[in-house]
Amino acid sequence: MHSHPIQLWLAIPFVLLLVSIAILPILATSWWERHYPKIATGLASIPLVWYLFVLHDAKQPLGAAYEYISFIAVIGSLFIAAGGIHIRVKGEATPWINVIFLLLGGVLANVIGTTGASMLLLRPFIRMNKYRITHYHVVFFIFIVSNIGGCL
Repeated sequence: MHSHPIQLWLAIPFVLLLVSIAILPILATSWWERHYPKIATGLASIPLVWYLFVLHDAKQPLGAAYEYISFIAVIGSLFIAAGGIHIRVKGEATPWINVIFLLLGGVLANVIGTTGASMLLLRPFIRMNKYRITHYHVVFFIFIVSNIGGCL
């Protein structure tokens, strides 16, 4: 197996996609909703074309595809398993209850993993906030439980 030097410019499509996901839904919502699949596919094809047609190396993209499929299988399995677990929450959430819930979710994510904690706690969090749920509730949940929880 021969390795190739790291081409940092190949990260540019990924960075562009992240920036697009962060900014375009706010600036051009309907345009973004119509064109997101084309943009994501186009940006993803840049490194794929580089590996296949310039480096003549199909092993790297195939390895990445294998890892992606494995990841989706794990996520699907967790979704199915967590679908049978129902955590009951009583009452409506207040800002302080949300803070405590997210704090406990972050700690639990450190114990059982961010993916497991996210699958287990997202539905109760949404139910607690059913009368006042916004995109920000979900973003904070993902940021704290799904991401930061693994750093504890």
